[in-house]
Amino acid sequence: MPKKNKKAQNAIEFLLSYGWMVMVVLIIIGALAYFGVLDPQLFLPERCYMASPLGCSDLQIGRDGLAVVLSNNAGEGITISELSFSSDALARSRMCVVGALDVKFGKNSKAAFYANDPIGCKVVKNGKQRYEVKVTYKRAGSDIEHTALGSVFGRRTDALVQGDFGGNNVVLYWKFDSPVGSVHDYSQKGNDGLVSGAFWQDTDCPSTDGCYRLGDTPSTYIMANPVNNFPKKEITVAFFIKTAEEDANDAILTYAAEAGENNNDFALYWSASLGIRVAGVQDLGVGTYYAGNTWKFGAATWKNSDGIFRAYVSPGLPYLTIRPPIAQGETLTQGGALVLGQWQSVVGGGFMPGFDHQGILDELLIYDRALDDEDIAYLRDNLHLI
Repeated sequence: MPKKNKKAQNAIEFLLSYGWMVMVVLIIIGALAYFGVLDPQLFLPERCYMASPLGCSDLQIGRDGLAVVLSNNAGEGITISELSFSSDALARSRMCVVGALDVKFGKNSKAAFYANDPIGCKVVKNGKQRYEVKVTYKRAGSDIEHTALGSVFGRRTDALVQGDFGGNNVVLYWKFDSPVGSVHDYSQKGNDGLVSGAFWQDTDCPSTDGCYRLGDTPSTYIMANPVNNFPKKEITVAFFIKTAEEDANDAILTYAAEAGENNNDFALYWSASLGIRVAGVQDLGVGTYYAGNTWKFGAATWKNSDGIFRAYVSPGLPYLTIRPPIAQGETLTQGGALVLGQWQSVVGGGFMPGFDHQGILDELLIYDRALDDEDIAYLRDNLHLI
């Protein structure tokens, strides 16, 4: 009889006895890796860093934005004008910016700065993430802008971010998500609207939140009065609209701070061809049309530095219309009344028959800065989904 190979037999017996244990260990390791337990970021501490002359000692990442505690190590006072965060963990990094801060940040001072733009600063990823920070500032007695770069690393919580300075550049954000007779301002600026005669519906709306149908009488409107933080030098207005209105006098949106039907500081009207008014200056027949009785996205931007007015509509041709300078160098007056569906001949009133707008509006958003084409396109594709 041939001799048995005891070494081979022992090896086979070993594999049969302990191979299943190796298999179990591999399955456990695979499961831990799948559920992120072995992610090395779990074991890294939260951290905050800013380049000189600023320091960073604490951070907060909430569901609506981010905050950092900054210190001024410059040895002199500085003025901080802008704060921005960027990361692929944010819904729209380009828009997670708060500008026009004008914060006098004294020598050795420490304060919390935050950004909570409801569109751009929404944190969309769980787990610990890295966010880049950019601070724009000027040294005392200088007009030269400088930037300080940094980063934060941490986990999102369900808390609302808060701080001493910052916020967002959104003036008003109406989602039209409630039929209770008022509309809530999601910009956290307190510009809630009063609903008069408008009909709320939760069908045939771009969003799932609901929308408002405006009627054909002077008693049908939605109004916020006063709007103390209305844009002065730059503005973006974005919304969804469905209308068959062809009348050249129909008022989609008007803002007035002084009495007189020709004194509306800012207005969008004439759905069939779009008329505009900025700082009392009128431009008829811009060429962007909202009529057609189908849902369209509309937006308009203006800045006083160059006076350029840009009107957008989608679907529609042309998508973008750029007008020659209008009201260049002028500023809009704050503290007036914003009205949807009526033309104001006195602030917050004086509505006249024939100047009303008949149509449906959804998702009204107003910024105090002029967004660029890419940001407008993002709102077109995503505003109704937020």
